[in-house]
Amino acid sequence: LESVVDSTNIHTDKLQAEHTVSVGEREALTQILEWIYSVDNQLVSMPTVSLDEDCVNHRLHELDVVQADIVSHASSIRLVNLSASDLIK
Repeated sequence: LESVVDSTNIHTDKLQAEHTVSVGEREALTQILEWIYSVDNQLVSMPTVSLDEDCVNHRLHELDVVQADIVSHASSIRLVNLSASDLIK
């Protein structure tokens, strides 16, 4: 009986640890999705740019900022994708 109780406790601890990881990954995924929607809305809401050189340069600068933000989030997105893939397996 003692070995069954010990085995059950070990399995309970493992399940609790996996649940904790799953919750953390879900929160990370939610944050990344919120960020993606935010960037998408930012891009969609950009008005059409005129052909004025200053306006075009300003838009290019805005897009450079967005691109830098995307690049800075790339590794986080990859990690969440890998974690999610591992959970699915």
